[in-house]
Amino acid sequence: ERADSAKEKLVGLGHPSYYDEIYAERALKSRYEWYCSLDDFLPKAMHFLMDSSASRAAEGVAATKKFKYVVGVDLTPELIKMLSKHHYDEKTLEYKVMDVTKLDFKDGFFDLAIDKATADSVRCGPLGIQGVKAMLKEAHRVLGPLGVYVMLTCHEDSKEKLFDNKLW
Repeated sequence: ERADSAKEKLVGLGHPSYYDEIYAERALKSRYEWYCSLDDFLPKAMHFLMDSSASRAAEGVAATKKFKYVVGVDLTPELIKMLSKHHYDEKTLEYKVMDVTKLDFKDGFFDLAIDKATADSVRCGPLGIQGVKAMLKEAHRVLGPLGVYVMLTCHEDSKEKLFDNKLW
């Protein structure tokens, strides 16, 4: 019974409703961190794409001090609505509801993209590992020739399963 409960929670990670509940409950009252803070290792760049956990409010504001344009994307309308309302006066910061497997940005637009657990959530969704591969393909497409993609994941086997030992 306990194993079934844990499996149900993992499956929930792949659905926006799971996150809607968390963000509606916590709102912006406190900083909710899935992993570590980004502010310590963000380099200077021109355009910065954040997905899912990376788009939390405090990090978005911190990032705008280092980047010309910052956009946070997430499938969770509740989160995007809260962050947009909270940071309405930030000129270089934008939040958009978007599927990371179908990004609505032109090729080569970003210098840096950071994924904090988005791959973990996508992996638990209906497409599984194929969804994560689609997400990586999109990240590759929107990054410039010298663009950097940073993935923070809790899955040890991700490198082998996602990249099939090939470099793009």
